Amino acid sequence: MAATAAGFNMHFTALISVAGLGQAMALGFPCQRQGRTMLPYKKELKPRARALRQDMTDAEQLLWARLRRKQVLGVQFYRQKPLAGYIADFYCAAAKLVVELDGGQHFEPAELVKDQRRTVQLEGLGLKVVRFDNRQVLVELEDVLNVICVELENRLGLRG
Repeated sequence: MAATAAGFNMHFTALISVAGLGQAMALGFPCQRQGRTMLPYKKELKPRARALRQDMTDAEQLLWARLRRKQVLGVQFYRQKPLAGYIADFYCAAAKLVVELDGGQHFEPAELVKDQRRTVQLEGLGLKVVRFDNRQVLVELEDVLNVICVELENRLGLRG
């Protein structure tokens, strides 16, 4: 999977620099919508993202209840958002901020490597990735929200 994602990003980056966004879109990498530039994603991830939205963990549900409807600094968040070759748990396009929640499986050595590769790929698109484990969200929700607020303020230039 990681090799596929890495190949995807290298291919996409080369495609953009050589052929431009129009060519990338023609090859199945959606990049524009309603006149705005969108980050690339793989269309085949959309059904999986929809399924994940219907089957959120308790931690994801709790955090989503606080992020949805522009409750945090008036910015829009999306849940289970396809980005590049991945599905981000939460994404704020205005701040180019990805929020990931990690369950226990993410602390296995192989999963840590995958998560690190994923973070590098997403940061290569200009995104900031912040990670929390599910326990943090369930037990320390206000602290998690404070970290997200600080990141949003930094990314949106609201902090002096």
